[in-house]
Amino acid sequence: MRPVARAFGAVALAAALHAAPAAAAAADHPLVGRWQWTHTGSGCVETYEFRSDGTARVTSLDETLDERYEVSPVAEEPRRYRLTMTTVKDHGGKDCVGSTDDTTGKSSVGYIEFGPSGDSMLFCADATRTRCMGPLRKVGPPLR
Repeated sequence: MRPVARAFGAVALAAALHAAPAAAAAADHPLVGRWQWTHTGSGCVETYEFRSDGTARVTSLDETLDERYEVSPVAEEPRRYRLTMTTVKDHGGKDCVGSTDDTTGKSSVGYIEFGPSGDSMLFCADATRTRCMGPLRKVGPPLR
């Protein structure tokens, strides 16, 4: 399972959602773009591509996930947004933590917090910043 889901998993309900339409993010929302995180120790790189149409693609070692996401349009606290992600399709393969679990239909809710410059962010399981992963670095715009 991807680390974002692990980070969110402690407080999120891992329930299947039924084809609810994704809320599109504004093209200028700070989340839109490609983000990368490198695992300490293994050096394995995960890439998160958030598109303005409410879809995302996550790659982690041999695994690729097609996601649907909703993000709050404005920050709930300075630079902090609520994020809900649902796996639409898990294409299989081993991820950076060695998992081959199929996460299709699973959702997670958490918070993202951007650094002051907007080119880094943390994924947190709750608004208190007690369980976070990152920082992720923005590496460019979405590929599509």
